Amino acid sequence: FANTIVAKKYNEQASNKRILALTASPGYSKEKIREICQNLFIENVEMKMEQDEDVTPYIQEKEVEFVTVNLPQEIKDMHNLLKQSYREKVNNLKKFGLTKPSSIVNKRDIISLQKRLQATTRSSKSFASFWGISLTAQALKLSHAMELLETQSIKSLQKFLEKLNDDNSKAAKLILKEDNIKKTIDLLKVLVEKSFVNQKIQKLLEIINEELKNNPNKKIIVFANYRDTVDELVEHLKTIENAKPIKLVGHKEGFSQKDQVSTVKKFSEGIYNILIGTSIMEEGLDIISCDLAVFYDMVPSEIRTIQRRGRVGRVRPGKIIMLIAKGTRDEAFRWTAHRKEKAMRNVIKNIKDEQEEQ
Repeated sequence: FANTIVAKKYNEQASNKRILALTASPGYSKEKIREICQNLFIENVEMKMEQDEDVTPYIQEKEVEFVTVNLPQEIKDMHNLLKQSYREKVNNLKKFGLTKPSSIVNKRDIISLQKRLQATTRSSKSFASFWGISLTAQALKLSHAMELLETQSIKSLQKFLEKLNDDNSKAAKLILKEDNIKKTIDLLKVLVEKSFVNQKIQKLLEIINEELKNNPNKKIIVFANYRDTVDELVEHLKTIENAKPIKLVGHKEGFSQKDQVSTVKKFSEGIYNILIGTSIMEEGLDIISCDLAVFYDMVPSEIRTIQRRGRVGRVRPGKIIMLIAKGTRDEAFRWTAHRKEKAMRNVIKNIKDEQEEQ
């Protein structure tokens, strides 16, 4: 959890001892950390938190605020249609070995079952296994559709459903034939024609408008998980007075390394004051500390959450606002990341305690 500068400080002090300075290690178990220590001849594991005395000189104050919004009835209606189709697929998958109650089956469970069924088809070529694989593919696509509707925007869902039209897989074709999906597409068209804007985008615009009114020179970063959402947010933010937004995405999404460096430079120089991007902004690029970071959506990864938070409070105090759609995966992802972060701290602390007892 220590900043890189703190990790460097500890490495410099480790002239007589081999010390492992862990900077948000990616969810390692106790056994994995011990293996790393053994392989690298490391004698001590050190964990530093922002509140530790020797870390605080390098960390600025961060204010964290959770802002919740409610899903409107129009979104709930479409979500119910998608959920009915999804639950039907999950219930049918119980014939293929899915044992959990439908209400708590997650994406990982479905992917795990899909892999087992794929292994079966390689050996037996049974029709039942092929049908099971198709059902898992349908369930995963519907799960993704629900996530987009819950946490992104109606345009994100609309683009995803349009892509299914170009998808030649059996799973995509079967989904598009369902009455629930046809109804969802019809409802989407009506909302798009009305220029419907969901509550999360509205709240984001309110927050940034207020921040820039108070200080037009503020530097703001907005994190989002998907490229389509980034593009949509850029267009909305352009309507705000004093807002100069620019997007930053990865290689796979069309940005070369030269484009990325150029974008970061323009943001640093103040040509743009709002940087909206995907996971590329979480690590690997030298982005100067900003005044405000907004999480448009939440991530279930403790590492990504820590890295996002780390973009604020490097040089001067800053603020973090996390937008959460009530009763959606935003809430689930928030608590998942929180539990993982807590567990990671406990694992490292236990190892440190064991070392001190020896």
